[in-house]
Amino acid sequence: MLLTGCSGQKKIQSVNSSYDPGAVWRDESGEVINAHGGGVLYMKGTWYWFGEKRGKRASEGVNVYSSKDLNHWKYENLALSPLQDTMSDIANGCLMERPKVIYNAKTKKYVMWFHLELSGQGYKAARAGVAVSDKVTGPYQFLKSFRPNNNMSRDMTLFVDDDGKAYQIYSSRENYDLRIVQLSDDYTAATTKDKLLFSEHREAPAIFKYNKKYYLITSGCTGWAPNKAGIHAADSLFGEWVSMGNPLHGIGADSTYGGQPAFILPVAGKRSSFIFIADKWNPENLKDSRYFWLPIEFRDGMPFIDSPFPSTARQIINTTPVHSFQLADSAFLLDGKPFQIISGEMHYPRVPREAWRDRMRKAKAMGLNTIGTYVFWNLHEPQKGKYDFSGNNDIAAFVKTAQEEGLWVILRPSPYVCAEWEFGGYPYWLQNIKGLEVRSKESQYLQAYKNYIMQVGKQLAPLQVNHGGNILMVQVENEYGAYGSDREYLDINRKLFIEAGFDGWLYTCDPEPFLAKGNLPGKLFTSINGLDKPARIKELIKQNNEGRGPYFVAEWYPAWFDWWGTQHHKVPAEKYTPGLDSVLSAGMSVNMYMFHGGTTRDFMNGANYTDQTPYEPQISSYDYDAPLDEAGNPTHKFMEFRKVIQKSLPAGYTLPEVPAAKPTITIPVISFVTTTSLFDVLPGAKTNATPLTFEDLNQAYGFVLYRTTIDGGSEGALKIKDLRDYGIVFINGKRVGVLDRRLKQDSVWLRLPNGKCQLDILVENLGRINYGPYLLKNKKGITETVSFNGKELNGWQMFPLPFNEIESVPLKNSSSSSDVPVLKKGTFNLQAVGDTYLDLSNWGKGVVWVNGHNLGRYWSIGPQQTLYIPVEWLKKGENEMIVLELLKPEQSQLQAIEKPILDQINKTKF
Repeated sequence: MLLTGCSGQKKIQSVNSSYDPGAVWRDESGEVINAHGGGVLYMKGTWYWFGEKRGKRASEGVNVYSSKDLNHWKYENLALSPLQDTMSDIANGCLMERPKVIYNAKTKKYVMWFHLELSGQGYKAARAGVAVSDKVTGPYQFLKSFRPNNNMSRDMTLFVDDDGKAYQIYSSRENYDLRIVQLSDDYTAATTKDKLLFSEHREAPAIFKYNKKYYLITSGCTGWAPNKAGIHAADSLFGEWVSMGNPLHGIGADSTYGGQPAFILPVAGKRSSFIFIADKWNPENLKDSRYFWLPIEFRDGMPFIDSPFPSTARQIINTTPVHSFQLADSAFLLDGKPFQIISGEMHYPRVPREAWRDRMRKAKAMGLNTIGTYVFWNLHEPQKGKYDFSGNNDIAAFVKTAQEEGLWVILRPSPYVCAEWEFGGYPYWLQNIKGLEVRSKESQYLQAYKNYIMQVGKQLAPLQVNHGGNILMVQVENEYGAYGSDREYLDINRKLFIEAGFDGWLYTCDPEPFLAKGNLPGKLFTSINGLDKPARIKELIKQNNEGRGPYFVAEWYPAWFDWWGTQHHKVPAEKYTPGLDSVLSAGMSVNMYMFHGGTTRDFMNGANYTDQTPYEPQISSYDYDAPLDEAGNPTHKFMEFRKVIQKSLPAGYTLPEVPAAKPTITIPVISFVTTTSLFDVLPGAKTNATPLTFEDLNQAYGFVLYRTTIDGGSEGALKIKDLRDYGIVFINGKRVGVLDRRLKQDSVWLRLPNGKCQLDILVENLGRINYGPYLLKNKKGITETVSFNGKELNGWQMFPLPFNEIESVPLKNSSSSSDVPVLKKGTFNLQAVGDTYLDLSNWGKGVVWVNGHNLGRYWSIGPQQTLYIPVEWLKKGENEMIVLELLKPEQSQLQAIEKPILDQINKTKF
């Protein structure tokens, strides 16, 4: 449920399509809602509104209504009726005012309290009445009435605190006093823990808690005449309550908009959203009294309620249906019915925003009902404290687009994502904080983590299924068992997510070998990665999830990713269909990693590295041999998986037709009119005795040129200790060697001319490690020392070249040496646009931009020899292309072809 600002809406006619404050509000049968002075209880995806049933004058008991969206209310029944027995405290003619119902989890009882006045005695009795029921809608059995600790009890409300203890707040001493009393453990009696809060002649109490502070809104005592509301605040229920003035603002604020407080509704588990519920009494016809439901905002730390007037500013409740999503022993339950998650992963930054909807529609055509996605910290907080959720980083828009297309979402906002993504999703600047250790309880890390996840919560917590959104579940941490086993750390993660507003189902995922180390039974739901044997899945989940399911394969792999210099991974669909069929046929849920990979652009690829394997930077294409290829076209694997999924769908359900492959175009030879030496566009230098890392320079990605002078007239080995990751060495502007971390190269033999020589080393960050034991050792550039013939070289200049804004680089023709890296600029004209692939198989190594968009890296070693240009980034007429070529500056022509080349290895010295 989301509260929105005010906007115009239609007047209510018969059954409400929306809510209009102060107007007639009708239930689903068209009858006027009759629930005065009451409160609302949320249980298992449904709201229950209890209120006094009023005739024109008489009190006729307590009504109960139910709703899934807080707009459309179904009348359930009379929850508590007056009795014919004239000896009963609730005999006909009594008053049952301000009824409130709370649930006792220990006794499994629903407990109703109300202000009771005995028949024929006016307001002399001033008692509290108590009734109970096994069902939320009743009927309720009246237990007793009494004065709490012999105090008069008139207008009242109930409050259950976070520890499960319940309290009655009530007006006493002819409404001059406002008191609080703690209830018994079963909520049916008052204890002796009873205190005067203040004596200010207040009634109509309504209470809520926010950020560990309690707020109490009350009304003055002027009979049926409206008056000004007031709010008090306290740090504890039995502490000192301080007046904070009137929380209402705008037209009618001094008269509570003609109403009086009845209840504060916390919005279904969302800690920062509350609804102020007030009654607009009509003393001439109490049955025709109306209601105000208004959102409570916080401005400058103070509760703020705005006027519902004028009539052009009245829509206050989003009408999106709220669903319940629960875990049963063997299945997920959506709105109480078994639900099989058939999900496919796709990542919003790897797909142009303009193409999100297209890919989602293809997901539905394959039979998916859910989309899974990571959330990437280094995208959203690229520099400490600077957040970006715009453009292709607008994750909330991605989730909402999925909802518009009828898809649920599995959200994976763990600060660590892996995902073949730079630093596993961590922002580079974490490494600049001395002593900070990621994936640990180290305080600086936890603070940075908290700052970030709170921002993510602001974007995405309102989009959870229990708030009217489409996010079913949220993952905490990511394959943590492969890294550690600290359950206290996992519980800190859990609490941070809850504090950020993620109040639905939270889960962990780990491969089989690490499952027992990476979960938190009883607090986080356990899922498994990389397995498609139902019996084994069931056995493992039950072992690690307190003996129960449901059974969710959080990552099921239809193929794999690629890295530079190795063969393209491609596996026939037929190898995977039996496993997929077995999982789905067993009724288990699955998230396919990946359904659609897309492209890793903007230097955001990661790398793998262990003591047993070399440094392996991943390629730009994230094709993954997935059901949708890199450009978003259905493959043979798509069709075969669709056949399997169809078997698990409800009988008679017809899948949408499979869209045809998108048109592709070729581009005639592109000639470059401007060639600029990289040495001619160097920015201002930063100096230091020893080389500075990328992190020292506050640079995330791209390149750094390191420069110093060296005495010539000799020869020897130039050695770079811990080069990260690829270096081109120049003497006096002439290339003399290349060093590649993949090949464990750290030195080159130099023959220096006489005199002072200029030594330049252009270093490329090929991607920080995203998985494995070296995640914490991820600094880039020259991270240690440079020596020549065993003597350390000092006196360095560093030229940062992040290339994050290519348009700002001044390009003009240069006449530098033929083996210096260059930036080439050209244009090409199109009569029609379509997807296409730049053929770079004859080029060396570099990066390409088209119309300002970074397409990714290319490297002649393969297996990737093309770069994908999405149709969304091309335009009719003139288009601009810029190429950074590091190794073959003599190349002058480039063309685009219709199909990608992702499987061509070229064993070259580069």
